[in-house]
Amino acid sequence: MATAGKPQILKQYNTSMIQKLILERGPVSKPELAHLTNLSLPTVNKIVDELVREEFALEDTFQAGTGAGRKAMTYVANGNYGTFATAYYMDGKWIGCVANMLGEVLFKSETRIPALEDENKEQQEEAEPQSALYFAKAEKTSGQLNLLFEVLKDLMNNAQRVKAIGVGIPGIVMGNDEIAAIPSLPQFEGLNLKKKLEERYGLPVFIENDVKLMTVGYHSQRMSHLDNMVFLYIGSGIGGGILINGQLYKGNTSFAGEFGYIPAGQGQQEDACSFQGGSLEMRLFALRKQMEDRNLAREARQKFSAEIGRALVSCVAVVNPEAVVLYCNELNEGSLGEISQEIARFLPSHCVPRIYLAASNTYGLYGLICMCKEGVNRRYPLLETMEG
Repeated sequence: MATAGKPQILKQYNTSMIQKLILERGPVSKPELAHLTNLSLPTVNKIVDELVREEFALEDTFQAGTGAGRKAMTYVANGNYGTFATAYYMDGKWIGCVANMLGEVLFKSETRIPALEDENKEQQEEAEPQSALYFAKAEKTSGQLNLLFEVLKDLMNNAQRVKAIGVGIPGIVMGNDEIAAIPSLPQFEGLNLKKKLEERYGLPVFIENDVKLMTVGYHSQRMSHLDNMVFLYIGSGIGGGILINGQLYKGNTSFAGEFGYIPAGQGQQEDACSFQGGSLEMRLFALRKQMEDRNLAREARQKFSAEIGRALVSCVAVVNPEAVVLYCNELNEGSLGEISQEIARFLPSHCVPRIYLAASNTYGLYGLICMCKEGVNRRYPLLETMEG
């Protein structure tokens, strides 16, 4: 604990706390910050004044009040203090984005990733007008990693005072920052992309799984008032995210939320697990095929909802979330009632969470921006017990 008492670390911790509060609660006054942090008013005065000089914070307005005394000035975060350059993988494209410190999107781009079999072929098509990069750029690179470099370069050229880089990928980010299980971008398999980008750009880099970022993004945009939430994505693959006490839970090997591996197929031989998916994933994909047959579609759709409901029983029994959010093109509002009924067959009624349907797959981008905002203002775990 000797390290925790070093004045410089204490100052960094206190500054980080106040930055976070100004970002999240501004406009906020110095007395309010002193109350929220349990720091002395002189200490808060000094830190806030420094943040104003550094242009992180801006004076806003005087606090309204009925007293005769001097009104307190309030402070807000300066959106122009810095920006984040983010690249999020979605549907075979890199969605590039520049956002400011307030999370406001300033610039966006789309760059299609050439199919693996076409990666070395000459591109005959012209790029779409809204694309930030043309296919010609991909021809000049030697693979998917270089294409990501080009995407980030384009973002940097359209950004000022970049404070961090964020990347969302369709794979697992391990505890050692290596990437695993990413067939969509095989050049990234086993790669420490965080280290490579930090060495190249000299900036903090934050990398996370695409669906886990969708979880964070949906929570920040729609459910920030809830502490515990589960997000289940059923698309070309199955993935998910778990929020506990407002924090993304990744588990021992970053495997938390991989719902595709939950055993499925009640009343019949269970589908075998494979590294390409899992029991539930294989079962749902088989039911999807049956839905295409007009004679089997109705029964297959009912089984589809029932399988999801049974999988969520296991999740609810462990996590007990307030809400479950589903992203799946095969589901509609009627399906949510069927899923809730299936959960209620196995659990007490007061434990059945509210089920919601996510209508957009853009939440991952907002989750990535949130991760960058949180990362550049991260707190110091060593001193957590000293707060208050």
